[in-house]
Amino acid sequence: MKKKTSTTFVLTFIAGAVFGVSIFVLLSFTSGTSLPPAQPLGSAIPLDTAKVYVQNFRHDFPKSLKGYAIDKDQVDAMIKLLADPAFFGFRVYNGEDFSHRIIAVVVGLTSDGKDITTKPIYLTSTLNVGPCPTSCDNSSPLN
Repeated sequence: MKKKTSTTFVLTFIAGAVFGVSIFVLLSFTSGTSLPPAQPLGSAIPLDTAKVYVQNFRHDFPKSLKGYAIDKDQVDAMIKLLADPAFFGFRVYNGEDFSHRIIAVVVGLTSDGKDITTKPIYLTSTLNVGPCPTSCDNSSPLN
């Protein structure tokens, strides 16, 4: 009789465990805890969302640059390049002119990321620009 009682207990325990795991799995997929939809690129996002996105990147890529600063001169050069449909993006190179002034060179890119050097290339300032760390806003909630 003792063997039958322990066998019944074990079978009941296993059935209960399987049932419990099944309910847990079912609830975990229907509880509304799914990820929010991706924001369209170019859309404005709230600061809290931006902070999460920045933290996600730093977690997944801890040795990467945190970001980079681009000044108005560089943006102006990019806007000029945008007038040409051949350009799909921009690259900013660090440079030093003949008077030893640190400058930036802005060049347009093809759709596969190649520099377009047969079109205008722009000389720009480097005031408050560069990679972060070094050119970071340490008081920013995103830093």
